[in-house]
Amino acid sequence: MNKGPFGGTGCLDEIGRSEPNGQPSNNRRAREDGVETMQFSEGPELKIQAEGPTLGAAFAEAALAMIGLVTDPAAIRLEETIEIDCDAPSAEQLLVKWLDAVVYEMKARGMIFGVFKVDTDGFQLHAEASGEHVPQERQGPAIRLKGATLKGLAVSEDLEDEWRVECTVDFDRA
Repeated sequence: MNKGPFGGTGCLDEIGRSEPNGQPSNNRRAREDGVETMQFSEGPELKIQAEGPTLGAAFAEAALAMIGLVTDPAAIRLEETIEIDCDAPSAEQLLVKWLDAVVYEMKARGMIFGVFKVDTDGFQLHAEASGEHVPQERQGPAIRLKGATLKGLAVSEDLEDEWRVECTVDFDRA
């Protein structure tokens, strides 16, 4: 995994296609960018794994990993910054609410985000998301994010004060 802007790392595992004959492929392969992909016949899903020196940094990296499915986050112009707030009864549920809030704001505002600043206080989150409005003629990417799921959900802190987050995101192919 590569270092992200918040000192953390994020990667994606795509799961969700079957072979042309409809049978599950369960194949694992590395793409040119070094990200491994895995395929199952359960439907389009994306496993996100991210790490960071704080929980907020790990959440920011998870959002960037999710955005990376749609476009290169580094190519997004930082024209507008919005605020996102959410809370949940646990860190795991907060991760799902956070990623769902990012997807919601993208759809509602017609934006794509390339930078996230995330602060957490217990199970409360405050974030700033910066990005650009996507003109109507550029909307409709090959992949549309639907939201985070509870599948594969994990949030942990290791002995070296590194946070690791994982979850699965549903998406549609256009």
